Amino acid sequence: MTTAEEAQAELGSLMGRLARESGAYVAHGRLRPEDGGLAARGSSLVSEIYTLVYQAHEEWARQDSYVQMPASHVEIEAGLVALARHEAAATMARFASECPLWNVTLMDSSRALRHTSRVVQILGPDAQWWSNHDDLSSDSFTGCTVDSLVAGTDGTVFAVLLQSFSD
Repeated sequence: MTTAEEAQAELGSLMGRLARESGAYVAHGRLRPEDGGLAARGSSLVSEIYTLVYQAHEEWARQDSYVQMPASHVEIEAGLVALARHEAAATMARFASECPLWNVTLMDSSRALRHTSRVVQILGPDAQWWSNHDDLSSDSFTGCTVDSLVAGTDGTVFAVLLQSFSD
């Protein structure tokens, strides 16, 4: 395996652990080159986020009749807030380890931070990061009561973590 393939395999392993241990929805891999990488503020990343949002929405809609329609591609792109690289790992770890709706621990916070710090490291110093949260509010993409998203890409490889809750 090449170094890039090894990094991809490690990224997959880390994201899989985050999903298993926290119940989060995750996606990772290579962006489709025909989508243009980071053009239009990460438009190919928006497509990957939409796929994950729709998956979460479908699963929650089977359990809760109050789930609203999921956000569109345009709404997702408009709702993304730039996240500094130094904040990405901690934010992703918080979303993986804490349930904001029921005040429940989802996964060990120190383990979540180790995993997410490595994810950020794998994507590298030039990666761009986004969330659906800012200092005051958040946009719900899935149509559930609360969802928390962190997504990043280096223009070739991406990682997305989505934690979604409905009351």
